[in-house]
Amino acid sequence: MLEFQTNSVKNIIMPKQLRETLVPPLDKIMSIVVNTNSRSTNIVDFADSMLWVSPRVKHLVCRSGFSAFVLQLTHKELLPGIPDDLCRFCTSHPSRCWRHSVMTYTLNHSCDETKKKVQSYIRANLRKAGRNDVD
Repeated sequence: MLEFQTNSVKNIIMPKQLRETLVPPLDKIMSIVVNTNSRSTNIVDFADSMLWVSPRVKHLVCRSGFSAFVLQLTHKELLPGIPDDLCRFCTSHPSRCWRHSVMTYTLNHSCDETKKKVQSYIRANLRKAGRNDVD
């Protein structure tokens, strides 16, 4: 498990420009927990960054004094093989991204609007990888 304590989730979000050139550093981490006292947290940016940092994460949690976000994922085992040419991430890295291994996910957040935004993000990314079978 990897746990962060920060005054702003922005401090741990990996910039997209770096993600395009670097390899995810924590492929084997199963849980990421972030505790923050920040009132404004962009949960979609947080989830996007943490799913890049650890593509096989099973539990992603962001807690503040105001709310808690929990994303639980189940993954299938991926066989080594040719990266997916349709997936921009997979064409530039040796391992396949989370979009190819996620089988199911559950999402909890106290704000329905935030839940909808994260669901929309996940579904859009799964569709980009041809994964219309996950809900």
